[in-house]
Amino acid sequence: MRAIIVLSILLLLAIPTRVDEATAVGGTTVIEESVDSAAIRLKHFIEEIGLFESNGRYDVVNRHGMMGKYQFSPLTVDWLGYDVTEEEFLSNPGLQEEVMMAYLIANYQSLVPYIEKYNGELVNGIYITESGLLAGAHFAGVTGLIRFLTNTNAGRRDSNGTTLEYYMNKFSDHELEM
Repeated sequence: MRAIIVLSILLLLAIPTRVDEATAVGGTTVIEESVDSAAIRLKHFIEEIGLFESNGRYDVVNRHGMMGKYQFSPLTVDWLGYDVTEEEFLSNPGLQEEVMMAYLIANYQSLVPYIEKYNGELVNGIYITESGLLAGAHFAGVTGLIRFLTNTNAGRRDSNGTTLEYYMNKFSDHELEM
């Protein structure tokens, strides 16, 4: 099942997102006829995370060893079942997209009870949305996010000064249908 979902998203990533790049068919575009709007919203959400993390660059490694477009820890890539070197990871955009989808799916599966409980609620001054929770899990990991949801003193700041609260707010406006 995971492979089918990942393959579907990888195919989606190859679809043009600008209407003038799509072929018009009977007054509608190929995109409108062939791709569900939920998948397009998911693609935009993922792309925004990539732009925020690395300016959309697949070849970036930060000073802490986080790598690629989505700034993954090598431990996370390994935990997801990908046995690749840093060089292999950085030189393979398709692999990075697949890892991002696998991570998003794994996070979603872990967060379903929290999404059901907190979606639409105000927690620690943050309006909680599904997309905000998934972005927060990308930033702090599922455990860090759950600590935030269940403990008012559990805010987190990374070495660049970005807070979990900022990250969750930044990505909270995406309507996802996972």
